[in-house]
Amino acid sequence: MNEEQMAQLKALPFPAFVYYDMGNGLELRSVEVENDHPCGAAYTLKYDNGMGGELYVYGCTGGVGDIMPGDHQVSFSSIIYGSGIAEVYPEEGSVDGCSFRSHWIDTWRPGNFYAFAAKNLPERYINIVCDGLIELE
Repeated sequence: MNEEQMAQLKALPFPAFVYYDMGNGLELRSVEVENDHPCGAAYTLKYDNGMGGELYVYGCTGGVGDIMPGDHQVSFSSIIYGSGIAEVYPEEGSVDGCSFRSHWIDTWRPGNFYAFAAKNLPERYINIVCDGLIELE
């Protein structure tokens, strides 16, 4: 992450969570920050592994919607941040092409919402991603 991207995330009115690569080759490719969104500030981080696999990390202050049901759900937990649930979609993906997507998490920092999603990554990445999320200080 470059200094400009870091400054954008730190300027948000809530803490950002970022993915710290756990040795699986996911590299940050883009940072999108919206400070003037009608539903509140938000960010999206996009990572990819260079082989078609993509990870998205989201954070916002409001305007969250329901997550489409998948084929099944997987529970995940972090010693630091707590637990959540992810929907796992069939091989052809969900409506937006996701392999899996977490429900919005509002317990990490009350009043704010966080989620992650992936395209072309296997279900086992749910816990890998959860373990690799860190709060940007």
